[in-house]
Amino acid sequence: MLFFCLIDFYFLYCCAKIVSMKNKIIVGKIVNTIGLKGELRIVADRNNAERISGAKRIFVEGFDDSFVLDKIRVAGKNYAVKFAGFDKIEDVEIFKGKNLLLDMAVDFKLLEDEYYVDDLLQCNILIGDVVAKIVEIDNYGAGDIISFVYNGKEMQIPFVLDFFDKIDIKNKVLVASKRFFEGAV
Repeated sequence: MLFFCLIDFYFLYCCAKIVSMKNKIIVGKIVNTIGLKGELRIVADRNNAERISGAKRIFVEGFDDSFVLDKIRVAGKNYAVKFAGFDKIEDVEIFKGKNLLLDMAVDFKLLEDEYYVDDLLQCNILIGDVVAKIVEIDNYGAGDIISFVYNGKEMQIPFVLDFFDKIDIKNKVLVASKRFFEGAV
């Protein structure tokens, strides 16, 4: 089965987060320093690490100015980043615990079959002639789960391509496929 990728409002291991900084999206979290030369350990999934490495400007939560990325590399299960001009551990300790952000308009483009959770939460699911209301979208690590109300009963379904014939964010509707109830719980 093919899975959709959601961009969620809660920073999870593989998801990003919209924050109050206008038009910025969280793509990783700075969890610690590495060594003495100004490197930072970040938690981000592979897709976001690729986005970070190609970014024109990197932002850190709580700081107005953007930073120039000097390098990014794999560091165990995480990634290490270094900002240009920050060459000592003392220079980067202020970033620990902060989120790493990208400019949505410049450096963060949704890929095919990626959707913002906020957009999906505004949609309904059309199941035959019945309209079901999406009430929540969660990620428990194995994939994204849509909770919806159908005929007065709350149900859940994995957000999998096979269960939807059409996803129309503009018209705020997800059209259920004939296989929809195979995945519903």
